[in-house]
Amino acid sequence: MSAEAASRIARACGVSLDWLLLGDEVSHARSEVSICGLEPSDDLTHIDYYNVAASAGFGLCADEAEKPEKVAISKRFLRQDLGLEPNRAIMLETRGDSMEPALRAGDLLVVDTRQQHILDGVHVLVVNGGLLVKRVSAEPDGKVRIASDNPLYPPFFTDISRVRWGKPDGDNTITVIGRVAYRLQAMS
Repeated sequence: MSAEAASRIARACGVSLDWLLLGDEVSHARSEVSICGLEPSDDLTHIDYYNVAASAGFGLCADEAEKPEKVAISKRFLRQDLGLEPNRAIMLETRGDSMEPALRAGDLLVVDTRQQHILDGVHVLVVNGGLLVKRVSAEPDGKVRIASDNPLYPPFFTDISRVRWGKPDGDNTITVIGRVAYRLQAMS
């Protein structure tokens, strides 16, 4: 049934659309939530979801004109579990096999875009116009190692002076978009 038809039936019968679609389950859930003083939407916030995929391979072109959609996510999960603020988190998808087994094609990544002083862990980067997700580490010799988890893909090294945080501007730098804080993976 279409949403419009369901809405008309709910109005005609004098019931909520939630009740029409979910029955008693929704009223039970709402009464439990009301006891805690929260409405179901009080814990939700929205973060930017970019409908682009960070390549876990050789790189995809990063379309700077891409406008984000909004996706709802639990504020409590972001803040308490991941230590993130909603305005400093984004979500995007990964594509390719170079980060297997840690990341698989189709995984959704929650990315922490706060600039950090330690460059270590899995990060989303723009390298030569390509959007990548790679394991990054600062080396003692002033180099940065950018590597895949899949041994079929060799790592590459660059001078730390070529790496910066922020938005890509098309120059010859490697731009760190953020650190991968969480992965949502389908169980297929």
